[in-house]
Amino acid sequence: MEAEICLLSVTTENLALLELILAALFLLASLFFFIKTFRFYREETSKKRWKEAEEAEQRLRRKEEHREKKPDRFAGPPSDEEETMAEGPEWGETVISPRDGESDETQVMDSGEPVWLEYMEAGRKKRFFITREVTRIGRQKDQVDLPVDNNKVGKIHAQLIQEKGKFYVRDMNSKNGTYLNGSGRRIAEDILTPVSDGDKITLADSEFIFRRGWKD
Repeated sequence: MEAEICLLSVTTENLALLELILAALFLLASLFFFIKTFRFYREETSKKRWKEAEEAEQRLRRKEEHREKKPDRFAGPPSDEEETMAEGPEWGETVISPRDGESDETQVMDSGEPVWLEYMEAGRKKRFFITREVTRIGRQKDQVDLPVDNNKVGKIHAQLIQEKGKFYVRDMNSKNGTYLNGSGRRIAEDILTPVSDGDKITLADSEFIFRRGWKD
């Protein structure tokens, strides 16, 4: 009789242990399934955002190419004053993009108001007028519109994009990141982040102030 009671006790303990093991396995399987589902969702979301960003850039590039094909009836040879401004710009003067060599005249965006970036260079305050729907900023002079003399800035670090009257900044997978308004959190790569007048855009540790509209 005592042997039967002992055997029954052992069997009950084994069943309890088995139930505990099965519960742990179920939890592990559930956790594994959750992780796989979350990774799949992140990958799909990233692919979708990348595709949307690529399509937006292609649309802007087509618009830009179409605009560049139109002849500029008002463009003329640059004057001595304009050439001087391009060589050594100071505050209130336009920094000309290397890709805008055909005309040194300041252009106004479709909205009818000027748009520019304010920044410091060699102890002087400068401003770069935005004349394109896609403005590339970076260290490699022959591939960007606004060259930045800073080794921490990527070759093509970021883009400033105009779409339907609004402006966005886009980080181009830079190593040191792009930041907005002094936040220590870098903006997501290849995502269009909206900017407005007075916003501070930081590429690595180079700062630019986004300006839009006529100022006194």
